[in-house]
Amino acid sequence: MVRTTDVDWLVLGYSLLREQGHTALTIDTLCQIAGRTKGSFYHHHGSMQGFKQALLDKWRADHTDRLINETNAYAQPAKRRQVLDSLALQLDARLECAIRNWAAHDPLALEAMQQVDTQRIDYAARLHQEEHQCTADEALRIALAGYAMYVGFLQLTGEREQRILREWGPRARIVFVDDNQTL
Repeated sequence: MVRTTDVDWLVLGYSLLREQGHTALTIDTLCQIAGRTKGSFYHHHGSMQGFKQALLDKWRADHTDRLINETNAYAQPAKRRQVLDSLALQLDARLECAIRNWAAHDPLALEAMQQVDTQRIDYAARLHQEEHQCTADEALRIALAGYAMYVGFLQLTGEREQRILREWGPRARIVFVDDNQTL
C-alpha cells in the first residue's frame, strides 16, 4: 500500500476545489477519492478545519508567495513587473475562482483571500512606485485598478476567453496599468 502524504491530500483538495467547488471538500469525499481511511486524513491534518487552513496556506504559497519570490530575482522594476504579469497569467484561473467562491461562504477562506489580495495589491503598488517614481497613493490606485481587471479576467473561465487572455495579456499589462497607456 502506497502511503498518502500531506501534499497528496492537498493536491487532491486543489483538484476537488477546482472541479467541484468548496462543497466537495468533505472528509468522506476526500477519503473516498484517495482510497484512504479517515484515520489517514486525521493523521495528516487533525481536523477538517486544519485541512482547509493547510489548503489555503498552500494556495497562498503557490499562487502568491512563489510569484513574488520569482519576481524578486530580477533587479529592474520593469522586468519584475513583466515577470509578475507573465506568472500571474499562468495561474490556474479555475482554482482562483473557486477560492473566491469559497470565500463567499466561509470566513476562513474569506480571511485568506483578503490577505492574499492585500499582499498582491501592495506588492504591485511597490513595483509600480519603483518603476514610475510616483506617490504611494497613486501607485496603490493604479495597482488596485490593474488587480481588479485581472480578477475580472479570471472570472471568464471559458476556454476561448482564457486562451485570448493568455495571448493578449502580456501586451495589456494585466497586473499594472499605466496612466499614460490605453488598454
